[in-house]
Amino acid sequence: MLLFSAFSERLTFPILGFRTIPTEPIPTECDFEEHWFGEHSARVYHHGICRIACLFSETSYLDIVANPDKNQIYEVYKTLGFSDDNIEFHYDDVDYTNEWGINQCAVSYGIKKINSALGAKNLVVMNIRGTPLSHYEWLSNLNLSDTDHSMREMHEGYDISADQMKESLDDFVRRRGVDPSDTFFIITGHSRGASVANMLGAKLADDDAYNKDLIYDYTFGCSNTTLSDDFNNEKYSFIWNISNGEDLVPTTPPNQGIWKYKKFGNEKTLISRWGAKDVEKYENEMLPLMSEYYEKYLCRPYEPFRSGRFFPTQLGWGFDVLYHGMNQYYRKFLGFRNTGEFVFKKLIFPVGKKKTRENADTLKNKKRTIVDVVDDHTNHLIYTYANRCVDMHACESYMAWLMLFDEDEVYTDLESLQITMNGDVEGAILNERGDVLIEFKNGYTVYNKDRTKKIPAVALTLPGKTVIGLPKNENFTFMLHKDSLIPSPVSLQFENHDVSGNCLATSEKQKLSLGKGSAVSFSTADFDFALGSFGKADITAKEFRDTTKINPATRFNWNIQFSMSGNFVPEIGMNIGCDLLYASMLFEFGDGLYSLNPGIGHRETLFSRMILDLTLFTKLCLADDFKIIPSARVSLAFKPATRFQLFVAGTFDFDTDDKEIEPGLRFGARF
Repeated sequence: MLLFSAFSERLTFPILGFRTIPTEPIPTECDFEEHWFGEHSARVYHHGICRIACLFSETSYLDIVANPDKNQIYEVYKTLGFSDDNIEFHYDDVDYTNEWGINQCAVSYGIKKINSALGAKNLVVMNIRGTPLSHYEWLSNLNLSDTDHSMREMHEGYDISADQMKESLDDFVRRRGVDPSDTFFIITGHSRGASVANMLGAKLADDDAYNKDLIYDYTFGCSNTTLSDDFNNEKYSFIWNISNGEDLVPTTPPNQGIWKYKKFGNEKTLISRWGAKDVEKYENEMLPLMSEYYEKYLCRPYEPFRSGRFFPTQLGWGFDVLYHGMNQYYRKFLGFRNTGEFVFKKLIFPVGKKKTRENADTLKNKKRTIVDVVDDHTNHLIYTYANRCVDMHACESYMAWLMLFDEDEVYTDLESLQITMNGDVEGAILNERGDVLIEFKNGYTVYNKDRTKKIPAVALTLPGKTVIGLPKNENFTFMLHKDSLIPSPVSLQFENHDVSGNCLATSEKQKLSLGKGSAVSFSTADFDFALGSFGKADITAKEFRDTTKINPATRFNWNIQFSMSGNFVPEIGMNIGCDLLYASMLFEFGDGLYSLNPGIGHRETLFSRMILDLTLFTKLCLADDFKIIPSARVSLAFKPATRFQLFVAGTFDFDTDDKEIEPGLRFGARF
């Protein structure tokens, strides 16, 4: 017979938002019922327990040492019925000079007796703090293998920190005299705290003293922690990793190239524009409601990317290119680890320099002035993307989604499509309404200027290729064309990505040949990974131009041109106009010759990146005798990327006095 009643009600928690923004705690309502515990094994996700864990993670960043009397973590414990003598804070225990060094965490504990679905049992809450405003634990985040620079199976910084947390938990259980095999645990953390909680869960999975069916290990914004292929073993199934679908942190260290980092246990991904099965409901109902809730804590609306895990995935590939191995990660010059240490120790958290409020405000104002100038000249991209990066990872965003929506609404498992396009090509991506979202022209990716259309498609132009990311909750039409005299090759490769950004399947390269009068159109819905084919339709160049409004021949362009003749006479000038007809003004000087050369020209793409120009000049020679010389020039250029061209030109000057044609060669560049 139970001697106490179950604690079950809707509670209001005092939650303080992201550092220094709201000055007073925000009343935050959340249900808590003791009979949740033991209804099912902890290996079954529980939305109510996840919400409570997120509340604890949100409060873990508070400076307990500096604010012992105004402590929202304490208030959360008290609201849940934990008594004063059953709450412990181990924040002032953190000492970066002890044996743990930089690899340690602050933690709080609470213990209480609950009336669970399995009867009267103890509940222990272990709330691990994320990275504080200090360089030490940031360096631990960068510690993949500080000891020997080898490809260790575990992220060393998190592994050592988890050892510290395991020792701390074992000590807490021993001092409190509870049986870990018959006790419920909530273990939680955000960001770094999440990564350590994830690693701690893996260690507890191998400890027979703990009953894993009673351990609710919930992490929020957890980094990847291990290279082990055993990461999703059933023994880790009590670990639940909650990720924002556009958060960069859960994709680091990367799972691309030679870097195959994963996290232990299950991963559930919060809804985003790419993950919404009902896009209209997401945009018009869910997102405004979430943004209003989020604004209470950060004093501004929520700003999502609307590009899924596309950019984190591309950053992972970039990381693999720059640091292809642990030896490169740890190299002295521009190695990621050493560069990160310089940034955190010297720039962000300078060692030995005491920060005062006055100095901080002065520095903040100086930084704001510089950033504002850059931001004003980039159409406010600096602040926009900075806010989005914060919003995607802030624990407040996790809390807002989880508090507002039930499990069946807030998570997604929708996959996405990535297309790699090799070859210099003109093209466009259109949505289901026929609106042009993205254009590919002249080596550039150009987005629709009307940003209010909330473009879900995204593209990144790299040397020699363009990578495109698209959600699968909408159908898109591709139209491609190459205005070349000789048909030019273009290849497309399709990749199917899961909600975490991991590649599930890759198609064979689909090869196309596009020339002056031809174009192709295809729908993303028609691609079949099983067959490795897509239903392309051949269309005319006119149909392409009429639909996309892209016409390379009449597009305005300009470039600076510099060249050198065979006898080292330099020439500099400008071309301005379109391929169909452009004006040229060149100035030739040296070897006693000065001439101003106005002219008109016509440009054709010969093949792929090879460009043919025909230009007619009137050379106004300004030597001893003024002379007018008709001249023609035929040049063949190679365009490696965007505007830049390298060319060789044959020149033909018509000397009207001697009735002769004087040929010559020039080598130069346009940019």
